[in-house]
Amino acid sequence: MVLRHSLRLDRAAKQPAAEGFAVTDDLLARISPLQLDRVNFSGRYAFFRPAEAGLRPLREP
Repeated sequence: MVLRHSLRLDRAAKQPAAEGFAVTDDLLARISPLQLDRVNFSGRYAFFRPAEAGLRPLREP
């Protein structure tokens, strides 16, 4: 779960940089895949295989 969130955060950080926004190391140091509400440290997860391979597109803010 944390790896998947890490990959999505990486994509989310690279997109603004590609659009010309200055993504600094200070900004990147403030994000963590462990801060997301979906990370459940004491429960169970149910995973389902998506219909299509690969990651879904990022949502617009």
